[in-house]
Amino acid sequence: MNRKEFLQMLNERIYFLDGAYGTEFFKKGFKGVIETLNITDKEMVFDLQKAYVDAGVDFLLTNTFSANRLKLKSLKVSYNIKDINYNAVKIAKQAAGQKNVYVLGDISSTGFLINPLGEVSFDEAYDVFKEQGEILLNAGVDGFIIETMSDLKELKAAILALRDLSQDIPIIAQMTFEENSKAVTGTSVEIFATLLNDLDVDVIGINCTLEPEKLLSVFRKLAKYSKKPISVEPNAGKPKLQRDGSIVYKTSPEKFAIYMEDFVEEGANIVGGCCGTSPEHIRLMIKFLKNRKPKKEKL
Repeated sequence: MNRKEFLQMLNERIYFLDGAYGTEFFKKGFKGVIETLNITDKEMVFDLQKAYVDAGVDFLLTNTFSANRLKLKSLKVSYNIKDINYNAVKIAKQAAGQKNVYVLGDISSTGFLINPLGEVSFDEAYDVFKEQGEILLNAGVDGFIIETMSDLKELKAAILALRDLSQDIPIIAQMTFEENSKAVTGTSVEIFATLLNDLDVDVIGINCTLEPEKLLSVFRKLAKYSKKPISVEPNAGKPKLQRDGSIVYKTSPEKFAIYMEDFVEEGANIVGGCCGTSPEHIRLMIKFLKNRKPKKEKL
């Protein structure tokens, strides 16, 4: 799948991403760094991804959200970064099987701010993202998704690194925003959209932090300013801490599916779920929105 084919696909209908990984693994009792499962329990990763494939997704994310050198070091993970990322692609491709499901290399923050806000230089962040991206690309991903970014400089470093690896691979770039439409670093969704209109990405999106009803107003601003196709992955409500120490998300699969129609009406081209969403959330969303046409074409 090259960029031209990818963008043409998005003109035909609404496409579907998968749902949460971490919260699903935690529900099964896992308490460690989820990316290590790519080595220690491949079957657990496969089973979840296969459930998303069976739910009807078009895009399956690799279990590599935090699998960059800086983040893994901060989490005291000793497994080899190449093994973690390579195995993730292999597992995802096995889960996708012979179905028409594309595997996206999932990349997120290093966990450190770029200077002057933090101690990591732009060039160091670029190198970290390029290292992870190269492993994922060589392992055979069909595209990249950069998600849950809160620092615009860090996001830019990731975009430049991935685009330098390939001029023809699709890239979805997403940030996360508070209810006031600003990232924790102060970037507004309007500035985010305006900058990414001029960067070499294919889809601009938002994910995480907010439940669907509170994310919708933020998304409307993104839709207004974006000149490119847009994606969205809300959480399944606000996390609630239970007496036994577990965390639950209150938005039911039925309610989530109904809310996601609003995002399509506001111009979403790709929809999926973030924290708290399960294969059942995604299955009902797809059933509810299957074969829906995008509101408007953006090429």
